[in-house]
Amino acid sequence: MIYDLTDTTEAGSGDYAGQFASEPYTLSRGGFTGFSPFAVGNFSGGTTSVDGTEELPRVFALEQNYPNPFNPATVIRYDIPSAAHVTITIYDALGRRVTQLVDREHVPGFYKAQWNAAGVASGVYYYRIVAGDFVSVKKMMLVR
Repeated sequence: MIYDLTDTTEAGSGDYAGQFASEPYTLSRGGFTGFSPFAVGNFSGGTTSVDGTEELPRVFALEQNYPNPFNPATVIRYDIPSAAHVTITIYDALGRRVTQLVDREHVPGFYKAQWNAAGVASGVYYYRIVAGDFVSVKKMMLVR
């Protein structure tokens, strides 16, 4: 089992300090003077379990940017459920490309990209994601 030992921050302190001297399975062993916040082994006393499993996305998704409207920067979140080359492009209201925000390979996971629109005029902009066969477009507004 993996235990959260956040009460043990340095050698000789915390509820579990006495067990560190005799437990061979702590992740912080090996001559360190500070302890890792996690340990593996059998401990007596109270412990807090740690849930280290994060689910991966099940579908491709492009979220609405936030904040919206924004000035001068905004964050765009997107989910990638399988390995794919991802591009996110920003366009103005006339459909002209303003910038390529993302252009790289992604492994499955949850992502976010930030667009700093300093030096760009106020107005309506569109952001488009292409990830494999998935394509989606959302609208955002820059207000100065």
